[in-house]
Amino acid sequence: SSSSSSSSSSEDSDDPGVQIPEDAWTRNIVQSSEDEEDAPQEENDEAINDEHGFLDTKRPAATEPFSDGSGVDVFVDGIRGLPDSAGASRVTVRLYAQGEKVQDDVVKLCDADGKRFTPRFDLVAEFRRAAFDPTSTLLIRIDALDEDLPSGRKARCLGYTLLNLFHAPGDNKAQPADEQSQGYCLNQGGWQLPIFTRPHPHIQTLRWDDLNNNKKWLGCSVLVRVQPAPTSSDGLEVLSRATVPKQRWAALGLDSPAPPYNSGAYDSSRCSINALDRELFKRRRRRRDPGLCSGHVADAGGDVEQAMAEIFKNGVSHFLDMRRIASYAPDLGFSIAVDGLRNIPSKRKGLFNSGKDPPSVYKVITVLTPPGLFFQDPSVADDAQFTLKHDWEKPYNAPTFQDGFRRFRDKPGGHLTAVFEVRRFDPLVKGQTPRLDADDIFFAVLPILQKPTRPTSFLARKSYVDGGNHILPLFRGRCPRAVLDAADPYEAVKKCEVIPGASCVVRLVDAQSDAFSEPGPPYRLDRVEEICSALKLKKEAYSFPENDLEANVFRDKRLKKLVPRGDVETCEKVLNQVFAEKVGIRHYQ
Repeated sequence: SSSSSSSSSSEDSDDPGVQIPEDAWTRNIVQSSEDEEDAPQEENDEAINDEHGFLDTKRPAATEPFSDGSGVDVFVDGIRGLPDSAGASRVTVRLYAQGEKVQDDVVKLCDADGKRFTPRFDLVAEFRRAAFDPTSTLLIRIDALDEDLPSGRKARCLGYTLLNLFHAPGDNKAQPADEQSQGYCLNQGGWQLPIFTRPHPHIQTLRWDDLNNNKKWLGCSVLVRVQPAPTSSDGLEVLSRATVPKQRWAALGLDSPAPPYNSGAYDSSRCSINALDRELFKRRRRRRDPGLCSGHVADAGGDVEQAMAEIFKNGVSHFLDMRRIASYAPDLGFSIAVDGLRNIPSKRKGLFNSGKDPPSVYKVITVLTPPGLFFQDPSVADDAQFTLKHDWEKPYNAPTFQDGFRRFRDKPGGHLTAVFEVRRFDPLVKGQTPRLDADDIFFAVLPILQKPTRPTSFLARKSYVDGGNHILPLFRGRCPRAVLDAADPYEAVKKCEVIPGASCVVRLVDAQSDAFSEPGPPYRLDRVEEICSALKLKKEAYSFPENDLEANVFRDKRLKKLVPRGDVETCEKVLNQVFAEKVGIRHYQ
């Protein structure tokens, strides 16, 4: 990325570098056992019904050509498996052709008497045209109230799904390439479609698979049906709700109730279900649904439908955070990746990259507390891990690690904290065994679990993994007992000696999520901001533009330049052996 990597991913901004389409509609988008006891228990954990389970269904594609002058009806029946943080929801349907909107949007709030996590919509979008562009693509946007927001705009964009309105005969994924295509078929029938998050789709060249490289919401999908519009008895007139009295809709085919999910009416072949989805399906059977008269809607008071309308009227902010998909599950755990160090201080005056201290190699130890046995005397290293793989092609003044995620399971909830101890080798010397510097030690801390912001929300009874790409301030010395035992480690750590600007770059992700799978921006700076505010430091000191780091590579500052004889593989092996012996972590293999 050429943008500054210090950009925060919180609040209402998009990812750095994301191009928002020039379209007003998208541009102006301004663990708990307690709950499981409340949830109804099903006799069959594999049962598939209107709330739970996934039915693997594939329907043969149509072969009958679509006729000009026919109409099309699109139904959005409901959503399955909204994340824990989602409250009341809303859908918007739009049809695009050649980058242009075909007609006015159709917008619908969820049914006020329905469920919160499996809402119904009964939305009908009627498209009546003399001729359709065969490249037409349906764009469906899903918005939801963010139940973890204490104030301000409470509605967020959950994401989008796309569906080609037409296809080539016999292949419902073969969307016609241009407006001159002939013999195309209506993509009719029920569809279960994934919901994708950021970035926004690019409407100028919109096709049904344009979002497939975006992250999708795990265990979450929208139910859509496409049907040819009904016609008069003589077949000469395409009927519409706008011209037919409501009492006759059902008799004339204008009112088409949603079929039961387990009827197999929805083709689910585009959902690409994986093991994480299936685990969520299973666990959400025990999730209590608080209904729509809860959270922000309940706080607003009065009629549920009116309250939802008033809240959504205030506008919709950018994408809903993926940190509150599901509450912490100790048996599944979480994963931590130590990605690098930035702005490490030298032993003498000035910063490491000032050239006043010979460059060397760093390693980072990860320990979970409680129990934190690695920090007791005598030390027990069973719960400790350390970085094994350096990126030797990256700058030595910004150590980067390639170990990726390490999984931690069966850790109890409560005040669970990861401690990262940073150790430095003396400068490597040809022909000598690497020596670990006994004096230069730094540490950073990251609370693993976080309670939601709003104490009255459905989320308040649960704990959630505080996932994200974190920038963590570094402190001098070993982590003191007072910080290890603290209920709030960031309150206790403020009494330690902070190193202005120095940081450890860490990714944390719930095992029930596939978010934050790649290192790099956008980063979360909330821990940096907390320390800077408390200790009167400048937040800018923690910046490290990614393009500047990459430029260092071309100034011949690659880490491999520090390796005697240039034998990176042997050097890394020796470094790991020496480090393991010195710190007592011998299970690293």
